[in-house]
Amino acid sequence: VKYSGHATLGGTLNRGNSSDEMLNLDAELVARTPDKRYAVNMEFNEARAFGFTTSSRRLLTAQHDIFLSQKNYVFVNARARSDVLADLNLRATLGSGYGRQIIENEQTKLSAELGLSYLSENYQIAPDRSYPALSLALNYEHKFFDNSLVFFNNTHMTGGYHESASSLVTNKLGIRVPIANGLNLTTQFNVAYDSSPPTGIKPTDSSLIFGVGYVF
Repeated sequence: VKYSGHATLGGTLNRGNSSDEMLNLDAELVARTPDKRYAVNMEFNEARAFGFTTSSRRLLTAQHDIFLSQKNYVFVNARARSDVLADLNLRATLGSGYGRQIIENEQTKLSAELGLSYLSENYQIAPDRSYPALSLALNYEHKFFDNSLVFFNNTHMTGGYHESASSLVTNKLGIRVPIANGLNLTTQFNVAYDSSPPTGIKPTDSSLIFGVGYVF
């Protein structure tokens, strides 16, 4: 079994004329054998200013891939997302489908996936809803300049069949600059889009994150 992964931590703490704090954590663990792959990813973003919560988002995903050949695989996955300020207590997603590992070497990784999902959404105020959806994912990573710069882009999209269902898009784009012994400086831009948010909630959330990470 070959293990790989990363963890990135960013945060601020201000006191005095300003009183705010922010903590961001992004971590992933991947276990790979010749015919199977297991991946777990966690994202955590919490921020407060003058005693008020200004951001509270969490995302946990898990996926199991079974390779039918060197490049083709089938997968099952589960996702759990919450966003307190967007009225979302929990969005639970179960899915399955087909994927293709287009490129996989030391310098570049590129995969694409197409599948079916079922989403269940629990809100604080808005009515709860559940619906089936099509899902599409694209994951890309490339190392430049003799591994001195790593670019990554991960996109996940779902589109519901039902008239009350949402189209959802999440995108994570960034760079990592290695500094020493697995440590790196990371700049990351996250976007989450919901085509049918609850009343009074904006459809798009974005965050720009600077942090220190570790890759293995």
